[in-house]
Amino acid sequence: KRVWIHEALSSNAPLPAAICITETHLDKAENMPKIDGYTPWLEGSSTQATGVAIYYRNVLKAKRLDSQGDRLLAGTIGNLLVILGYAPSESAKRENKEAFYMDLVAFIRRNHEKCPNHEIVLAGDFDAQIAGQGHTTSN
Repeated sequence: KRVWIHEALSSNAPLPAAICITETHLDKAENMPKIDGYTPWLEGSSTQATGVAIYYRNVLKAKRLDSQGDRLLAGTIGNLLVILGYAPSESAKRENKEAFYMDLVAFIRRNHEKCPNHEIVLAGDFDAQIAGQGHTTSN
């Protein structure tokens, strides 16, 4: 399952500044797989049910900024503000999905205020759909 990461990074292609992973199912950074040249930030849960991680290249200036629960993680890598989110699944209750997206907007704003000159990179698993559940496109 984790082999593709190592194969991609051992090719001659330029290395990414960050690798964002959702559904880590881990609760401690020491349980994260090692990737040469990268350091992970992890936000997991004691139940190991969800979790998000950002690996950043060791040669880049990086700082972990914030997390919220086991679904949102933010940090700066170079001049980028990297925000990683893992939305509740399609089968989650409507209220949980709506709450996640409201939290996500507040999370982005809060972290962008900390580093307003950084470009925002939003990554993650946003498969939960709330359209068609009484919402309009303006919501």
